[in-house]
Amino acid sequence: MLSQAFTIVMQRKQMREFEIELRNIFAMKGETGPGSLYEELCAERNRISGEQDEANRERIRKARLERDRATRKREELEQILSVTGIVIFVLIGAVLLYVAITSRG
Repeated sequence: MLSQAFTIVMQRKQMREFEIELRNIFAMKGETGPGSLYEELCAERNRISGEQDEANRERIRKARLERDRATRKREELEQILSVTGIVIFVLIGAVLLYVAITSRG
């Protein structure tokens, strides 16, 4: 897991460095500012990032919903098992009480 985190951090660092280098190249050519290719690239990056963020939010929402459903089902099953256990306990007690009463008489 640590190696994966290291890889991600290093990739982000490289991307930041690449972006700075790219911005500098465009600046040297006089192609910065509104309407420049660099600004277009940044806008497209932001658009793609926003779509990915939205997809990630939707994926997380679905995972939470599925987890909540599983939790509810587990809780319902636990309640059913508890009630069933109580009913069986009461029935056994009633049968034992009936046997005790009828065996005396």
